[in-house]
Amino acid sequence: MKVLVTGATENVGSLVAGELLKRGAEVRALIRKPDADHKLPASVEVASGDLLDPVSIEEAMNGVDKLFLINAVVADELTQALIAYGIAKRIGGCDGQQASSHRVGRALLR
Repeated sequence: MKVLVTGATENVGSLVAGELLKRGAEVRALIRKPDADHKLPASVEVASGDLLDPVSIEEAMNGVDKLFLINAVVADELTQALIAYGIAKRIGGCDGQQASSHRVGRALLR
């Protein structure tokens, strides 16, 4: 199973990506800043893009089975989620899970 994780270079997203790797998933990370890839394990595939750029999101979702949309609490958080889920629905084959960083962080710490 290949999983796209957004926010994988940040605190909660990196925990999610790490846990997915431990469970045997292939992980692809959507990152905005290409120079941030040093924060990821070598086995993580990197896709450069932005959650407000539909083209980069669609490219990142190509060949992905699951999406973990972990975005920051920002003014355009809802817009980012709607764009990502709209693309996932349109291209099909990609189940999405969205969670606030707070909720995912609590779940991982259990």
